[in-house]
Amino acid sequence: MKIQTGVFAVDKTDEEKQYESKLHVDTANKISEFSGLVLQLANKWTDKEGSKNTIKNTVNDLKQSEANKIGLIEYLEYLIVHKGNYEFAMPYYSLCNEEGLAINMHIAQHENSTFGILGNVQDILQ
Repeated sequence: MKIQTGVFAVDKTDEEKQYESKLHVDTANKISEFSGLVLQLANKWTDKEGSKNTIKNTVNDLKQSEANKIGLIEYLEYLIVHKGNYEFAMPYYSLCNEEGLAINMHIAQHENSTFGILGNVQDILQ
């Protein structure tokens, strides 16, 4: 199966498939769509606040759709650390804060990375 990550499609690894198998099917689909959404909105120069709100709402929807919060956090962590998909830091930070978990040090070092005009993770989630 191919997924869209940023600008090109890539095959999922066995490890990704294993993480996804622990999640609800709707959650796995939402994760696949999230990367493209962030890329699209980060380049939308007309409505910065509307774009931030869309991302926040999508993050909240993703969090609410999954009962296995720890499994979702582990999968997002994998996507960020091993696949370099830093856009997943938004739902990752939000879930870790909600669950009272520490942020992985490999992810924390990128917390000032920006997403176009939207700013960094904390700017978007405010």
